[in-house]
Amino acid sequence: MSVTELLPAIRALPKAEQVRLLHLLIDGVTEDKSADDGIPDELRKSLPPPNTVIPYREPITTDAEGWRVIEQAIAEMKKTP
Repeated sequence: MSVTELLPAIRALPKAEQVRLLHLLIDGVTEDKSADDGIPDELRKSLPPPNTVIPYREPITTDAEGWRVIEQAIAEMKKTP
């Protein structure tokens, strides 16, 4: 069965099952330690361990004063060699 045949069935799954499938796929990728996968060991060390839950946060919006402070900080960093 090809991926194009699986996609409609995956999209039809309830969201919870899609998330579970995603976790299974991630676990499979992170557990594969074969030398021929092209992922350097240094990069592999930065991957989260299997079954890790990574929290998600909505981006914070910044008001005009916040943008002014950010722009000032960037300008100061550009001045510093």
